[in-house]
Amino acid sequence: MIHEDVETSPGSSFFGRENQYEPEILDPTAPFSRYSNFKITDNTVILVHGHQGHLNSSFDNLIKDAILYHQEPHNVIVVDWSEEAGQGYTAARQAVPLVAYHLANFVNWLETEARLIRSTLHLVGFNLGAHIVGLDPAASRWGSDSGRLADTDAMYVEVIHTDITGPGSNGIGTAIGDINFFVNGGRNQPGCFGHVCNHNRAYEVFAASMSNSELIGYPCSSDLQNTLNRCKGDPLHMGGLVLSKTGENQYEPEILDPTAPFSRYSNFKITDNTVILVHGHQGHLNSNFDNLIKDAILYHQEPHNVIVVDWAREAGQGYSDARKAVPLVADHLANFITWLENEARLIRSTLHLVGFNLGAHIVGQAGRRLDQGLGRIGRITGLDPAASRWGSDSGRLADTDAMCVEVIHTDITGPGSNGIGTAIGDINFFVNGGSNQPGCIGHVCNHNRAYEVFAASMSNSGLLGYPCSSDLQNTLNRCKGDPLHMGGLALSKTGNGEFTSMIPNNPIPDLFKPAEQTIFLIHGYNGNTVRFNREVREAILRNLGQNNDDNVIEVDWTQGMGSSYTQARLNVENVANELVTFIQWLTTPPSVGVPANAADMHLVGFDLGAHVAGIAGRLLRADSKEIGRITGLNPAGRQWGAGSRRLYRGDAKYVEVIHTDTLGALAYGIGDPIGNVNFYVNGGNNQPGCILHSCCHDRSFELFAASMSNPNLRGYRCSSMTQMNLNLCRGDGLELGGTEISKGVQISSNFIYRINTRRPPFN
Repeated sequence: MIHEDVETSPGSSFFGRENQYEPEILDPTAPFSRYSNFKITDNTVILVHGHQGHLNSSFDNLIKDAILYHQEPHNVIVVDWSEEAGQGYTAARQAVPLVAYHLANFVNWLETEARLIRSTLHLVGFNLGAHIVGLDPAASRWGSDSGRLADTDAMYVEVIHTDITGPGSNGIGTAIGDINFFVNGGRNQPGCFGHVCNHNRAYEVFAASMSNSELIGYPCSSDLQNTLNRCKGDPLHMGGLVLSKTGENQYEPEILDPTAPFSRYSNFKITDNTVILVHGHQGHLNSNFDNLIKDAILYHQEPHNVIVVDWAREAGQGYSDARKAVPLVADHLANFITWLENEARLIRSTLHLVGFNLGAHIVGQAGRRLDQGLGRIGRITGLDPAASRWGSDSGRLADTDAMCVEVIHTDITGPGSNGIGTAIGDINFFVNGGSNQPGCIGHVCNHNRAYEVFAASMSNSGLLGYPCSSDLQNTLNRCKGDPLHMGGLALSKTGNGEFTSMIPNNPIPDLFKPAEQTIFLIHGYNGNTVRFNREVREAILRNLGQNNDDNVIEVDWTQGMGSSYTQARLNVENVANELVTFIQWLTTPPSVGVPANAADMHLVGFDLGAHVAGIAGRLLRADSKEIGRITGLNPAGRQWGAGSRRLYRGDAKYVEVIHTDTLGALAYGIGDPIGNVNFYVNGGNNQPGCILHSCCHDRSFELFAASMSNPNLRGYRCSSMTQMNLNLCRGDGLELGGTEISKGVQISSNFIYRINTRRPPFN
């Protein structure tokens, strides 16, 4: 039994949403039940400062606040070893093993008393703290055999390097983690003039990653490529709290052997869906087809098990011999899937087979063999299935081989073409008509485009196809109708999240009350979609009480955000059009029995979502269905100049805008008074408790949520923007936020109000 000497152990302070500014001191000798704010259902992050650090250091406060403001609920524990860390570097370095020992015992206590699951734990250490548990791990006296942080110390180890070169540098320049981010090459950080500033930038960018989804790095093949800033490839988000970025063994595959116990394959997650990739003629385990799709899935999608079938020995022969091997390979694949069902508890309907060229027919035949009394697999995607010697009665891929069969055709016409031109799947995408792909000169390039666009679909939601009534309509490029997303990993494409595809089939829920007010929540681009929806929704419903039947509808357009801000911005009008269609359905009989009234609707949009609301309101007003109210929460300013279709007064009967981050080159919001009523919180900038623009940006929805129950959030009218900027507003007061459709103000012009607040909870 290990005895923990509390008098000499590092202190551990716990912070949660309910006690963000009043930490609980965790004492392993006390009953754990006393720590009421610790949520056993939330993941846990432990922060360990470095040399000269302490409980209230910038490292601890910046990261703690960033996590609790911008992420899903977490338990945040701060380890305070300032007594040892406050000594000289040599003495502090010598204390590292002892502090690590106490930390390990503390984690064991959490496992025993708090039912902590070790695999959900995230340790974050800075400087010497990185070796205890990295953020720019200390370099001095930490050679390769010194017990320093290593890539085997956790299931996933990420290191952020910011100060690695020159006399006096603090960090390690070697790639010691599973993933190593060298920020600006690991040196000379913008705005810094010394090593201390460079070193501290590690925890600053990590804190920023809690709300900034554009902090991405690119893979480097060598240190030289990193030094020359020539790194290219699929990007990866730096920081954040995701427990695994790329799958625990993305680059080190496990060979699945049906003769061995399945328990040896520790990286296979029975709770995740499974994708099996089958290459084509002349393919192999490391072919572009396999690597491109595997990496795209593991980078950009929810966690999946990805299995690559390697039949290179047969596929490497001439086409005729490879074609003859297809039934045998399909038979082995069917047996392998049966083994997964028996040993890994795989559910057949959650399985997705992806085959290219001859591989498309292999997955088709495997699916057919499995559909003999036990049900079909969930989905097959055929990527330009091979045409040569695959006539209609040849055993080729067919629409009955899985519950959903999608085929992507890219090379179907002309002598030497590779793909089948017939619509053989449930859904058939003919990319650019199925021929002459942009940038391609020959059939091989056209053919390969099938797996390239499928890989791209993992992160690009703008790859849409439109239904064609005939082959002629496809050939003439005259296809019209409701679009459908190509590719992706959805097991079924029926009802794919588009309003137009949902409306004809899904009756409105009985819980919807068309005679009551309806509030729409429309998220923005940044990483706080879930928190925006949850905080605002819960605040509204809590304020409404049991005797109010108002409706709250969340608009989820995450699939339309794509992989960049520009792509999301370009999709705003498409999302607005879909929202208009949905609202027209709600307000038009007889689709919903008693129709809802647009005048009783309140659109609440954050960031880009504010412009979605504005454009939707404008379109509905032109259709004589004017929305009652729009609330814009710090509407996005980037690429939304005065001449754009941004939110503006007149888009609803009443438009209220809450401005919280409007000043500076990196500000997120619009500074112009674009609403009927414009609240400039603390002048529209520099929100209390915030260091980063992203924190100021999010303050808009935090305040709106707080306004549901806090009557003290009042602004005072300003006669001009100058008066507002000078904090000299003395006019009539008006409560910020709330849900009432009209606030009793004149709406013929725009009004400016300034409101001064403290940090949350805004008391």
